Amino acid sequence: MGREESLLVVYKVAVSSSTSLSHQGVTQALTHLYRKVPSLRVCLKEREDGVKWFKEMSPENNIDFEVKTENSVEEVAQELNTYKYNSSEGPLWCVRLVPVAESVVYHPTRFSSFCGDLQTDFPHCYYFMFGFNHCMGDGHSYRNIIGHFISILDDVLSGTSISDQEQLGKFVLNEAFDETLNTHMFEMMNDPALKHKYVEESQKGQPEKPLLEMLVPTPLHGPDRKTLLISQAFDSDVTDKFMRQCKEHQISVNSGLTAAGILGFVQLLSEEGIDQDTYSVSTAHLINVRRFWDPVKVKDNLGCYIGLIGRHFTQTPKTVSNKKEFWTFAKGVHTDFYNDLNSSDVLYRLAFAHVCLRLQEPHLDRDLTFNTLGNLTSTFAGRKHLHVTHFVNTSSIHNTPIVWDHISCTIRGRLLHSIKFRSGRVPLVVIYLDKIFVMSGWYREHMRDIHEARCPLPCKVTTDRTKTRMADAVLVHLLSIKSREKLLQDLTPRDPTQPWIMFEPETPFNGNVFFFNQYHTLNGIFNRTMHYRRDSDIQLLHGFIVRRGEEVNVLPPAWRRPPLLHDHNTNYTSRHLAVAFISNCNDHSWRLKYIHALQDHTGSSVHVVGKCGTIKCGQSMYAFHGYRVDLDQCLSQAGHNYLFYLAFENALCEDYVTEKLYNLMYYPIVPVVYGAADYTKILPPHSYINAMDYKPQQLAQRLLYLASHIEEYKEYLAWRQYYQSSTVGGSRILCDLCTKLHHQDLYRYNVVQDFKDWYVTKAKCSSGVNTTYTTNNNNNNNNNNTVNTRSIV
Repeated sequence: MGREESLLVVYKVAVSSSTSLSHQGVTQALTHLYRKVPSLRVCLKEREDGVKWFKEMSPENNIDFEVKTENSVEEVAQELNTYKYNSSEGPLWCVRLVPVAESVVYHPTRFSSFCGDLQTDFPHCYYFMFGFNHCMGDGHSYRNIIGHFISILDDVLSGTSISDQEQLGKFVLNEAFDETLNTHMFEMMNDPALKHKYVEESQKGQPEKPLLEMLVPTPLHGPDRKTLLISQAFDSDVTDKFMRQCKEHQISVNSGLTAAGILGFVQLLSEEGIDQDTYSVSTAHLINVRRFWDPVKVKDNLGCYIGLIGRHFTQTPKTVSNKKEFWTFAKGVHTDFYNDLNSSDVLYRLAFAHVCLRLQEPHLDRDLTFNTLGNLTSTFAGRKHLHVTHFVNTSSIHNTPIVWDHISCTIRGRLLHSIKFRSGRVPLVVIYLDKIFVMSGWYREHMRDIHEARCPLPCKVTTDRTKTRMADAVLVHLLSIKSREKLLQDLTPRDPTQPWIMFEPETPFNGNVFFFNQYHTLNGIFNRTMHYRRDSDIQLLHGFIVRRGEEVNVLPPAWRRPPLLHDHNTNYTSRHLAVAFISNCNDHSWRLKYIHALQDHTGSSVHVVGKCGTIKCGQSMYAFHGYRVDLDQCLSQAGHNYLFYLAFENALCEDYVTEKLYNLMYYPIVPVVYGAADYTKILPPHSYINAMDYKPQQLAQRLLYLASHIEEYKEYLAWRQYYQSSTVGGSRILCDLCTKLHHQDLYRYNVVQDFKDWYVTKAKCSSGVNTTYTTNNNNNNNNNNTVNTRSIV
């Protein structure tokens, strides 16, 4: 589901009623609606393979309804644009009622959403605010659902009997259409020539710099980023005149509005001092893809079936001096759109758009987006007690690449037009990455949080180097650099004001095989660093521990799942002593020597799983595998059959902690850590044992002691009642990149003059065999022995 799951949709529906509405009556109507519309009864669950699917929710969690008497309709809209739905339990929708006028003493002319001709017979005015998670539907679905609600509420007010057995709509997939689209996407991703055809088409007329970036040059930061809405209702005379003109010039109403929107955008550019003879304005249209289905399957279908048929650059004059020029321009807009819509390869165009969204490629980035809901009069007509007079929808585009979205519809002979826009642009990053990392899945898994809009603040990351000049920053993957000269050649010309960020998850031991001791050749290249170290400008994490409760609830569900708590009835005495997962046998920490020495003192109760051990289970797991720690069979077996987990790092470098530590912390097993990080800063008290505080023989004694004193062992699991570990698997958490891109500090002048000193010397790496350490007598592991040097005995 990806981005659709993170998008929220809000509908503002103005209703004039013949009678006052009560909380009880509206709740009764919503209860009937819930029982009669299948898509309102679903929530999101995950299968064992991690794929999300729709599941019918529990009947007791059915209605989320409130009356808002103290808030303006704009305040309620902003609240619903950032609403937190319980996606795993439901409901995925909510309703708010905002009273506007409760008596005949009101003046509809003051409220453009209401109609003066209804004042006498329908004096009570309300806004119904419907909020939906976008994954469960689209505009086609929601307008029908809201139409059903108005009909049911009208029956409640009339005292008409309502049967909950009759279902309104079908929440089913069109598997044949989906299979066709997926086949085209597969072709596109495996045939560069086919994809290139549509890339070239999307770039025809593309200016050197997007017009919108000239207009909005600086991203807006933090919580001030919002989705805002401007709406207007044209009276029936203006609407009728405009529609007759559209018909006379043989264009759709949507094409006429699109032309007006483009010209209005150009006028704004000109007023802001962006002066050109002609402007190349990029546009895209959202469409209901059910138009390509068998008509039998379209009727009553509920679900999310919207699509894009590509981006188009329209050459637009600075001014249109008369009506004839306007309608000529509008005719060209209409022709271009319908040529694409009616083309023989339209499904390939849809597939191309899906590929671009999936890979976060910039070929759909545009200045303006257009969408129409059509004539909704019949959807809400024929009601005895209620009249819908205004219908506006918005969605939470403040965390998406969509900047400016025009929406239109018609109700009761009035044309309704809205512009939703976000209050700042999304920063763009070009990542310099070797093709092998793109093709292997490494890029996809590392960027999944960003691409699926899970991060607190949005950003866009692309591998398209042609976007370098317009990017806010360049992320340079250290391991992908072949030489200084090749790097500069690939990214020429360089903008000195653009941050180049060194990006590398690995230690200097594994950073780049082409350099080793030649890192000084990269002196003066980078402005910022993104690394595992705490002194990096942007710290990337392999995992984290967070306090349970409110702290964990602000995180995306994919990052955290409630940990398995230890069962007091578990027979811990039947478990093996310790296990390690190691497949990199050429480590720099001498961890295998330590483990072998530990085995000498514990017999056969310490096991090594993987290429470096005697036990095989599954396959080696790397970031590009995208595994789930709570679903992996090998990790689960270890978590339930061993007392201790040896989280031994392959390098002893300050701050270096990998997923090796966090993967097993989901399970009720005690980690034994071995690394150069300060674990007191990243793990809860009394949650681990630090092998660096022991010689192997001493550690063996400690583990065996705890294995025979289970109550003391359980004390190391008590932290799980108050904290929980991330469950991100092998992928790194890169959201801090997006956050920093929204702060001006990142763009201040800075140069890493001595890169070798920063990356190698300041990494403070050492060999395990020569490591010097001192036991902290006040640590949480109750070890009072002080050892001066590492000795494998």
